[in-house]
Amino acid sequence: MEHQFSLVTHVVYFGAGLTLMMAVEQLASRRRNRINYISAAMLCCNGIITLGAGFFANGVQMAYPGTTFLFVTSIYLTGPLNLFYYTALMDPEKQIPARLKWHLVPPLAALICEIVFQLGPGGWKTRILAGLFTPESFHPAKSGVIAGAVLCIAYLVYLTREAITVWSNEKIRTETRIVVGLSVAAVATVLLFLAGFLGDVKSLYLAAGITLTAIHSFIFIAHGRHPEFFQLLKREIREKKYRTSMLRGMDTDALHGQLVALMTDECLYRDYDLSLNTLAERLDLTPHQLSRFLNEKLGMNFSNYINSFRIAEARKLIREDPARSVISICFHVGFNSKSAFNNAFRKHTGTNPKEVRRNSGGR
Repeated sequence: MEHQFSLVTHVVYFGAGLTLMMAVEQLASRRRNRINYISAAMLCCNGIITLGAGFFANGVQMAYPGTTFLFVTSIYLTGPLNLFYYTALMDPEKQIPARLKWHLVPPLAALICEIVFQLGPGGWKTRILAGLFTPESFHPAKSGVIAGAVLCIAYLVYLTREAITVWSNEKIRTETRIVVGLSVAAVATVLLFLAGFLGDVKSLYLAAGITLTAIHSFIFIAHGRHPEFFQLLKREIREKKYRTSMLRGMDTDALHGQLVALMTDECLYRDYDLSLNTLAERLDLTPHQLSRFLNEKLGMNFSNYINSFRIAEARKLIREDPARSVISICFHVGFNSKSAFNNAFRKHTGTNPKEVRRNSGGR
C-alpha cells in the first residue's frame, strides 16, 4: 500500500513539473502576446496547486512551512486568470476592461496574508498549519481557503456555461464536449481538494493531484497533435457573442411589432423584389442586424419569414376564392415563379395548393 501511495505521489509531482514546463513554453514563444502571458500565469498556478496536493498528501508542509507559499494565492488567482484568458481569447485586440481587474483584489489579499505568514516565526507557523490541517479544530484561516475554493468553482461554472452556448453547433460539438468535460474535471478537482482539506484525507489530495495531472497531460497532447483544436471553439463562441451584442440595447419587442406591421398593414411581402437590404432599410437597421434578429429572436431566416406571410395569404385565397387560379394567387402573394411557390407551399404546409383547394371543396 505504501509503495502504491509513493508511486501515485511521484505521478502527481510529474504532473506539477509538466504543468510548470508548459508555462515556460508559453513564455519561450517567439511571438508572445497577452494570451501567452495569461496562459503562463494560469499554468504556474495550476502547477503550484498540483505540487501542493502532493506535499499535503505526504505532510511535507508541517516540516517545511515554506512549501505552502503561493498555494492559497494560486487558488484565488486561478478563477480570474481563466476569466482574463477567456476575455482575451474572444477579442485579442481589445484591452482587458478595468472593471475586470477588480477580480484581482482577493488574490492580492491572499498574497499579502501568505507573505505575512512566511515572515513569521517558525513555531507560530507550525501552530497555524496544525490548526489548518486538523479536522477537529477550526482555525480562522480555514475560512479563507474554503472561500478561495468556492470562488474558483464559481469562475469555472461561469466559463463552462459560456462553452455550452455553442453546444448545438454540429461543427464543433466534439470540441465543445471536450472543453466542458475538462471544466467539469477541474471543478471535481477543487471539490476533491476541499474534501481532503476539511477531513485531512491524504488520498483525496492525491486524487485531486492526479486529476489535475490528467487534465494538463491531455491539453499538452491535444495541443501538440491538433494545434487548431481550441481555435474552432473560440471562433464560434466569439461569433455567438458578436451576434448577441448586435441586438443588445435594441427594443426587440418594438422591432418585432414594426416588422409585423409592415407585413400585415402594408403587405410588403407581396413585392417579389423584396430583399433583406430593402427591408432592413425600412426598419433603419443594417442587413446584418435584421438577419441576426430574425435568426436569434424568431428562429428563421429572411426567406422563410417572408414566405410564411405569402403562404398564409395564399392558403386563405385558395379556400375563399375558388374561382381564382393558383398561378394568379402565386403572383399576387409575391412569388415570381410557380415552382418557387409550390416548393415554399409544400415546405410550410406539408401539402400542395391543389390538395388544399380540393379539401376546401373548391373546383
